[in-house]
Amino acid sequence: MKNAKAFEAKFKKAIKKKKTALEPVTEPRGWVSFLIHSILLSESTENQAVRARNALDREFVDFNELRVAPFNDIVNCLGVNYPLVRQKAAELTTSLAGVFSKAFAMNMDYAADMKKRELRVHLRDDLKLKPFAEAMVANLCFGVHAIPVSDGLTRAMQLKGLVDPEASVRETQAFLERIIAQKDSLGYIEALIAFEVDNAKAIQKIRREEEKQAEKLRKIEEAE
Repeated sequence: MKNAKAFEAKFKKAIKKKKTALEPVTEPRGWVSFLIHSILLSESTENQAVRARNALDREFVDFNELRVAPFNDIVNCLGVNYPLVRQKAAELTTSLAGVFSKAFAMNMDYAADMKKRELRVHLRDDLKLKPFAEAMVANLCFGVHAIPVSDGLTRAMQLKGLVDPEASVRETQAFLERIIAQKDSLGYIEALIAFEVDNAKAIQKIRREEEKQAEKLRKIEEAE
């Protein structure tokens, strides 16, 4: 990232790690459950994610039924107004299908013996997890140094001048993983989630403007 040192100084001045309540998920039986929670938590609040998870638990008997559920059923269960609901419904079914294809069951015990790099590649490429959920699972379930970053967090950091305006989600994630030590990561994860929530309305406004501009361009192209 260009001017990384300057952005590092700005970040450390603006974002302070919290005394975190996050706890590692050491019991393998909880790993798939935490994967689901992590997908739901991206660009949402903790309360929203918990309510959404409760709705899924009421609607679907177990993880396997959720895995094979029709896409629209998951969307309707979460609610059409849930943040990025269609993206999250797709991520849920794709990741659970990836787990099943690897284990032929709805558990992730097989991942316990993976090397750190191998695990992250598996979460990203095989389970198709986006950077936020991928890092949450890697860090809290398997102790791998990883910082969860969403598109919303990246935009919020750009808005406040904490990363390069052209930085991608993956570039922002790599930057944060370089400047945040593993021993401090849980406190910073809490702080970054709170920072994103604090800036959510501003990011929504920017996205609405982008959608309007995209719609204008589409209409111009159709007219031509």
